Amino acid sequence: MAGFPGSGKTTVARALARRIGAVVVDIDAIKSALLTAGVDFDRAGAGAYEVSRAVARELLDQRRSAILDSPCHFEEIIERGRALATEVAVPYCFVECSLDDVDELRRRLRGRTALPSQRADIEVAPRGAAAAAAATSAESVLGEWAARAKRPSGSALLLDTSRPVDWCVDEAHRYVRERCHAGAG
Repeated sequence: MAGFPGSGKTTVARALARRIGAVVVDIDAIKSALLTAGVDFDRAGAGAYEVSRAVARELLDQRRSAILDSPCHFEEIIERGRALATEVAVPYCFVECSLDDVDELRRRLRGRTALPSQRADIEVAPRGAAAAAAATSAESVLGEWAARAKRPSGSALLLDTSRPVDWCVDEAHRYVRERCHAGAG
């Protein structure tokens, strides 16, 4: 489950997980725990991805479905996700949450209690993220996020999360069921 901060990926991931009996592995929860333990921001990010894959592997080995909840800014995330799915012989599904409404993104970000790894607003970098602190406008931040977003070639679902959550979960569930489980036997 990928997408910009505030796009609804955690909300959709959690609702989908309840519906299909999966476990959500939230990169922000892991990264925030590492930051709280004193790991610097950049190392916490890399470490959180390693931990998330290890936890996902453990869940998959237990025959549990896992939803990894993170922005997808690196090809490596897709490559390693696909490799893990192949190793344990499960389908790989990629869902990206998208929201183009700057005012709604801002409302969502301001309305949540931000973890140490999360933004409290579009132009406000997470605590400890020195490099991102110089954002000039919401539009420039969104442009940067869009430029950094990675998507797998082939099958992926793009969800417009300006739509109701139930609609988004129905679409994600349909995608997982029809496109990813069709060949899983």
